[in-house]
Parts: sequence; structure tokens; C-alpha cells
Amino acid sequence: YDFSFLVGYDCIHNMEKWENYEKLLNEVSFVVFTPTPALLSDKIKDYKHLTIKTMSLPPYRSTTIRESYATGIKPHGVPVEIEEYIDA
Repeated sequence: YDFSFLVGYDCIHNMEKWENYEKLLNEVSFVVFTPTPALLSDKIKDYKHLTIKTMSLPPYRSTTIRESYATGIKPHGVPVEIEEYIDA
């Protein structure tokens, strides 16, 4: 089997906080989803097991939802199922 970590561009920028992140980046395959590769640092782009996939951003990103809830504001337009899951 061939496994890969699937991450968004916002997550990959915090990798330096991960334990042994350089070992992970050199030994494990990562697929990074981003609206544009320009958002990724050159350092990140140099890792050999990194695949960059360009895609449009979904209307509801987990980072945006978490940030809104952290400030006590429920984001407008989030599907009811997601709100119920968060409130549970």
C-alpha cells in the first residue's frame, strides 16, 4: 500500500511545530491542496515527497469555522448538520 498525508495549505505552514516534521516530510508522501502554489513557501516546495494539487477553496473551511467559534460567533451559512455536530 502507498499512503499519503492529505493536508491543506494552511496546515502545511504550521508543520514546523510538528514533532520530527522534517523527518516526516522526507520519508512520507504529502499531498497539499492549495488555491495557488504561490501560497506555499519555497522551503516547503523543496521536499521530495510533496505533491501540490491546485483547487478552489470550499465555501466552508474548517479553519474559518474554528476561528469563528473561538470568538463566540457562529459563521453564517454553515450547514445545519455541521452546526449540530459542533454544538454536540
